[in-house]
Amino acid sequence: MKKSSRIASALGFACILFASALLASCAADSSRIAGIFDTTYAPGSGTGPADNPWVTSLAKQSDDKIIIGGYFTTDDGAAQGHFSRHLIDGALDKTAFLSGTGADQRVWSIAVQDDDKILIGGDFLNVNGSVRQKIARFNSDGSLDPTFNPGIWPNGAVMAIVVQSDKKILIGGAFHTVGASRNGIARLNADGTLDASFAPGTGTDLNVQCIALQPTGEILIGGAFINYNGVARQGVARLTATGALDTTFDPGTGIDTANHAALWPCVLGMALQVDGKVLIGGNFTKVNGVAQGYIARLNADGTLDSAFNAGGGGFTAHPRGVLAQSDGKILVCGNFWSYNGVGNNVGFVRLNANGSLDADFAPDTGPKGDMFGIVVQSSGKFVLGGWNAAIARYNP
Repeated sequence: MKKSSRIASALGFACILFASALLASCAADSSRIAGIFDTTYAPGSGTGPADNPWVTSLAKQSDDKIIIGGYFTTDDGAAQGHFSRHLIDGALDKTAFLSGTGADQRVWSIAVQDDDKILIGGDFLNVNGSVRQKIARFNSDGSLDPTFNPGIWPNGAVMAIVVQSDKKILIGGAFHTVGASRNGIARLNADGTLDASFAPGTGTDLNVQCIALQPTGEILIGGAFINYNGVARQGVARLTATGALDTTFDPGTGIDTANHAALWPCVLGMALQVDGKVLIGGNFTKVNGVAQGYIARLNADGTLDSAFNAGGGGFTAHPRGVLAQSDGKILVCGNFWSYNGVGNNVGFVRLNANGSLDADFAPDTGPKGDMFGIVVQSSGKFVLGGWNAAIARYNP
């Protein structure tokens, strides 16, 4: 199963601008910071309309073409129903990708299967003029896949999609039923019908916004929930392959914020490291009562990893996308403007394995805005999506 299909969530685009003092200190070594924003990647005029161009999800196919979804209804001046594909050079695929009229409402999540078929989740009720409520599947060329038809659909937004190696599909979101009662989390068979063998009980009491599948089959979920099947699990939990709560993964009191009235606690992004540890980012300032600056790392048993020390307060606002590199470094994007006191008004950074800022990763220019997600192409280049960024690429 592709790594890009393991974690789905609403995600984002960006670059980094360091504080003026840091930029001055780097001026003597302009080769280190020059050219990180890839100007050869040309997505045209971007997504629109101007007041609602958000790209909230992205994924890549095996040939490195990028699928994006979001609020937008145009892309590079062409009508696109919340969903489009970009070629390797960034250009909108206007000929080979037959997306038709697209979705009639926003797309929150995208996952690409091993056969390059594309799953989308969101708020929509129809796709390409056919009834497809909250979830749909396309063939690799963008035509609607008629073999995927649940018949009975989720009754609320699908905000996360993960494809298992057996082709079954995990979905998370704001739904309460998928034919049968399914609060926040459900599993579908390959044809879209409900998998009754996945039994989450009462499930979550609030939204599931990200899912990560461990190699051993356990399922990590993050979101705004406080309980799972009646057991306290604030913001993060692990399930067995059958949907039961895995009580060996215990994050204590979970995530929290100082002021619930202003910002409800929520895990928005999640990534698995090769050592089994779990990275989480989102709207929280504490984990199990310990101060954390909107990002934290959990041990394999769910306890807070004290070796991951954001230091200096961490982020100033919430990340949305978290991606673990194989070398232990961590890519993060979101709505923040500083990390550990180092200015960053575009929301894209790389951290070292211990949580410190990677000063050698210094995007020099690029679009600014609230960033939702990151994918890595086979060349090692990073493609991101979000608000003003819409879609952009950075050299490694």
